[in-house]
Amino acid sequence: VLYGGTELVRLDAQTGATIWSRPLGMDVPRRPAAIALDGDVAYYANGSSVGALALADGATLWTRPLAGPGVGWSLALAKGRLV
Repeated sequence: VLYGGTELVRLDAQTGATIWSRPLGMDVPRRPAAIALDGDVAYYANGSSVGALALADGATLWTRPLAGPGVGWSLALAKGRLV
């Protein structure tokens, strides 16, 4: 769940309890295209960077800068790639 536009929260599907939460820094656009989920990873576009979090524990796997505008990024998964 994207909470407040700045925090990604993983909830227990059965109880609704928080498993982990991680601040993402700047405000993530409140639209589904700014976040993509893979089997074990949550990807997010945030300002001028893109990052990946482990779904198991919310650990940051990596972050990379994005060249171009600071807003309006969308993410998609395609054949093992993040685009």
